[in-house]
Amino acid sequence: MRKRVLILAGIPWDTTIQRHHNFANLLNELDYEVFFVEKIPSSKFTVKKLVGRIRKKNRGKKDHLIVNRNNIRVINHFFLNPIRGIFWAINKYQVRKLVEKVGTDFEIVINYLPVNTTCNILENIKAKIIIYDCVRDFENWGGYPADVNVIEKKLVLSSSIILTDSYYLTDKIRNRYNEANVLQILPTVDEKQMSILKNSRLKNEINNILYFGAVGNHIDVHILNKLADDGYQVHIIGEIHQGIHLNNRIINHGFISDLELLAREIVNYADAIIIPYKGNMDGVIPAKLMQCIATGLPIFINKFYDSKMLNQYLYLYEDYKDLNRLIEQFDIERHKLFLKDMINFSRINSEECQYLKLKSVLDQFK
Repeated sequence: MRKRVLILAGIPWDTTIQRHHNFANLLNELDYEVFFVEKIPSSKFTVKKLVGRIRKKNRGKKDHLIVNRNNIRVINHFFLNPIRGIFWAINKYQVRKLVEKVGTDFEIVINYLPVNTTCNILENIKAKIIIYDCVRDFENWGGYPADVNVIEKKLVLSSSIILTDSYYLTDKIRNRYNEANVLQILPTVDEKQMSILKNSRLKNEINNILYFGAVGNHIDVHILNKLADDGYQVHIIGEIHQGIHLNNRIINHGFISDLELLAREIVNYADAIIIPYKGNMDGVIPAKLMQCIATGLPIFINKFYDSKMLNQYLYLYEDYKDLNRLIEQFDIERHKLFLKDMINFSRINSEECQYLKLKSVLDQFK
């Protein structure tokens, strides 16, 4: 009989491939039967969110159990925001219904959310291994219930192991909970995509600067527009959120979901890559950063905790003046000195290495 895994996630299954999907697929390859509970709310309550949840349910998006093409059992279960009062009563009832659906005995539970809903699920099942995969700094990100720290502490201390992605979260949890068993597993690059990205060619002069990913409020659009004003050809591959105003000199190639096609477009258009975040980025290590490093191209990125930790592979800037200086002073011969390190870093964080790291976690508890 196959051993069973329960994954408790806030994201929908049908979204851009993330760490949650990678772990689910790896466990499936290891012959576990994987149950993926998607879209568990973790943020504070708003009337807009409640209306949206109810409308989706009334449109026929009721509790269901499906098997997707990767043989992962994806569960869309109706939960409300994790607050006390009537919401809490409804969520406790929904937890009982979920447990009736999936059963109580699991070899592994991977939890992504430190909220009372997921804690209540854990209290109603039996699991040999509990993994808290911490991929967000809930305490400082904003928009979460006031008791998120209390619940996270309980979750950390009751978990068999805590996985992290960013350096900030790794250091924070190790410093705050000395007894916690913490293992950092960085984001990875798809093997086929990596084989394409490594064909990127360095140029003596940087003319074409590319950003890929969604362009929303977390992106410093002023930086992109200013680069275009100063004569650089700026390329964007990704969705442009409503209300974002881009310089008309910027070329927008649109959203590309196919990872191999995306890799080819990066190779085609980029002399350099830019990641211009703004606001609080502590606790975040962008998955795209690993894809960028795999190209070996110069990567210009604003300073935050994790970019500083990886500064041997990156060009860090404080503001536009600093960025412009770095681009103008780019030295291809100097860049070649750490090109080998960039490639090695990508190799040791490949999908295969992630697979082996996760397998080593499971082997600890045999």
